[in-house]
Amino acid sequence: MTEPFRPAPMPFLVLLDEAMRRVRTHWRAIFPSVALPVALLTTLFQVVQILNLRGLLNAQEQPSTFPLFWAPGVLVMALVLIAVSALAYVAGQVAALDALMGRPIDMGRAWRFAARPAVWWTLFLSGLATFASILLCVVPVLYVAPLLSFALPALVEEGVSGPAALSRSADLTRFNPSGRLTESPIVKILVLMLVTTL
Repeated sequence: MTEPFRPAPMPFLVLLDEAMRRVRTHWRAIFPSVALPVALLTTLFQVVQILNLRGLLNAQEQPSTFPLFWAPGVLVMALVLIAVSALAYVAGQVAALDALMGRPIDMGRAWRFAARPAVWWTLFLSGLATFASILLCVVPVLYVAPLLSFALPALVEEGVSGPAALSRSADLTRFNPSGRLTESPIVKILVLMLVTTL
């Protein structure tokens, strides 16, 4: 008699190897579509900042030419850059989930999905919770950020959004049948976040 299948978290090193294999496989299909818009806007934003800084330096020599109109422009550019970066992040995750689930990668669909109001509402709630945890002496973010990391996959794969997506993410990240700290999904996600940041 065969033993029934019991799901368990993947060992971390196996998880990292598998993630890198998948990245290499789908790099060309996903990366240019999400990286190019963000890179172009980041470059444009840097140019605007440099022009603003030059205007401020010139204003010290000639106070009458102080470029007040640049301040709102820089703020608008920063907001646009943040919005496009968030869209690109979501589109990249949607495409990665499609690849992981064996579906064809359609970056147009991924970008359209990223623009849905339910996605933005979920991202807003997740960002608000993360920001609140940063304000509480930073340390809680080491728990909250991994805890909410599956909100977007839950939205994509299960169709839940808002608080339901955050709750589902918390359920998934706390799934640890062995009870060992080294097998905890939260610990693995935190280490993975540190690795990808580096």
